[in-house]
Amino acid sequence: MRLVVDTNLIVSGLIWGGTPFQLLTRIECGQDILFVSRDMLLELQNVLNYPKIASVLARRHVSWDDLVRWAIEKSTLIVPKPLPNTVISEDPSDDKFLACAKACCADFLVSGDRHLLKLRVWERIPIVSASDYIKFKI
Repeated sequence: MRLVVDTNLIVSGLIWGGTPFQLLTRIECGQDILFVSRDMLLELQNVLNYPKIASVLARRHVSWDDLVRWAIEKSTLIVPKPLPNTVISEDPSDDKFLACAKACCADFLVSGDRHLLKLRVWERIPIVSASDYIKFKI
């Protein structure tokens, strides 16, 4: 499946495990294909440098750039066209995930973000939680 996965799920999977980790394992094994944009990678880098997350990484002797490198190596980078109008007015920065999903013709946008999940479907792309996606695939 062609997937776009929001930043928080990637961070959760890389650091804390659980269902987001199962999702990333599917990507790691080649069962799903992850698509990202430059803006998404920049957000991942920024989130991994938040003090709370940076301290978790330091305790585990993992560097943020190793995790960004994983995302780069395990994904397909695309350059989406900007959306003509803001879709997520409550958090316009979430539009980058929609633009990426549209550009790569994603089968699913997997997210934990309430603004994205509220849409349920956008441009014929289902927007689901990680747990719903994993249940769908098992």
